[in-house]
Amino acid sequence: MYCKLSMNSAFIVFEGPDGSGTSTQVRMFCERLREEGNRVINTYEPTDGKYGKQIRGELGNGITLSPMELQQLYCEDRSEHVGEVIIPALKEGKIVVTDRYTLSTIIYGEATGVSRALLESWNEGFPIPGCTVITLPPFDVCLERINRRDEKDAFEKEEFMKKVYEGYSNYVKENPDVCIIDTSGDKEDSGKNVYDMITSCLQRYSTEK
Repeated sequence: MYCKLSMNSAFIVFEGPDGSGTSTQVRMFCERLREEGNRVINTYEPTDGKYGKQIRGELGNGITLSPMELQQLYCEDRSEHVGEVIIPALKEGKIVVTDRYTLSTIIYGEATGVSRALLESWNEGFPIPGCTVITLPPFDVCLERINRRDEKDAFEKEEFMKKVYEGYSNYVKENPDVCIIDTSGDKEDSGKNVYDMITSCLQRYSTEK
């Protein structure tokens, strides 16, 4: 089915709060696509580019920028990511799967106190994915997973994580058609649900187009 998809419908985004399993599900989904013979780009934000490295430095070593400056940096990183990785890959007919995108900036940025309207305006010009999957297990599951990590970044603190989780939960309530996966169970079962849901989403997208 994937070879018949349009450019936008071959652009798939995974979103979710920290500890929700986005990275695991992205990896598993991309592995399955490759096994089926698809050409896939597995990417993520923040990237390993110059802006992404600056962001990771801020998160890991203590944030020195204001909330607005940090989110502007995320958008700079995204602009580079879109121009140098996402668009070229889509033009080559590849499937692009990214771990985090514009919604992360809006949810996390709003949780730090930046205006939602401002965050949305900064992200208006970026390509719209054909399918967005939100991994959303119960909050306690996310927290337990984060607490098992040896190192935590500046966003992985319980009070802030609750704000982010509420942000994603509210987004889901406001957008009932979004793809939501509870990843609290067996990761293989979650992976199958992810694959089936994305397949259905993209088939619907192609029909609507």
